[in-house]
Amino acid sequence: MPVVEFKNLTKAYAAPGFFSSKKSIGIEGLCLQVEQGEVFGLLGLNGAGKTTSIRTLLGLIKPTKGSVTVFGREAAYDQHVRSELGYLPESVAFPEALTSAEILIFFARLDREKFPDLSRAKKRINEVLEITGLGPYKSKRIAAFSKGMRQRLGIAQAILHKPKVLVLDEPASGLDPLGIIEMRELFVTLNRELAMTVLFSSHSIGEVEKISDRVAIIAKNRLVKLLKRQDWQGKKTLEEWFLESIRL
Repeated sequence: MPVVEFKNLTKAYAAPGFFSSKKSIGIEGLCLQVEQGEVFGLLGLNGAGKTTSIRTLLGLIKPTKGSVTVFGREAAYDQHVRSELGYLPESVAFPEALTSAEILIFFARLDREKFPDLSRAKKRINEVLEITGLGPYKSKRIAAFSKGMRQRLGIAQAILHKPKVLVLDEPASGLDPLGIIEMRELFVTLNRELAMTVLFSSHSIGEVEKISDRVAIIAKNRLVKLLKRQDWQGKKTLEEWFLESIRL
């Protein structure tokens, strides 16, 4: 059974007009499966439907048609399934007067089931700060954090409760070249050493190509191509597959 499955997912948004409302399509007829333990990339231009698909998976918006299941159940309606998901949005924002440790304590206290006492929470916080490379900065205020450090803190918060599936929306957005490399290395560590299934969206072909086991190319709000790593390590690069797919 796949970990995540998009079943004919369609999401239409109402766009109010002068005389009547119109509909704009966020994603249409998406059928896709993400297998356990893989790094799966959603590749497409801005506005192609990647974020809509992710938000529907997380239960943040409801599908117009079809469904998204995680471990065979719809995450939007199942609290247990949602607890197995970690999420990093494209833009993260934290109170700048707090330290990274203080912020993670706040999130730990929201999950009394996994963190019934403060000592257990602090132990896990120290673990995730080390995993994300923020251990030396746990007492540093967020106001002094770089963009890359804020992204790392976002991932620390996303994996705090030990999710089985990590969902990332444009995780390298706004990072400098070194930040992108460090973020890529972190994803590989989470996937290989901590056995997390990683689903992420991006419009950066190079980053998707380096770490993904499989890639779905989305164009004009539809899935147009599904590729395995061997497909872009053969005669065609992922860039060539991408350009061919979106031009068609």
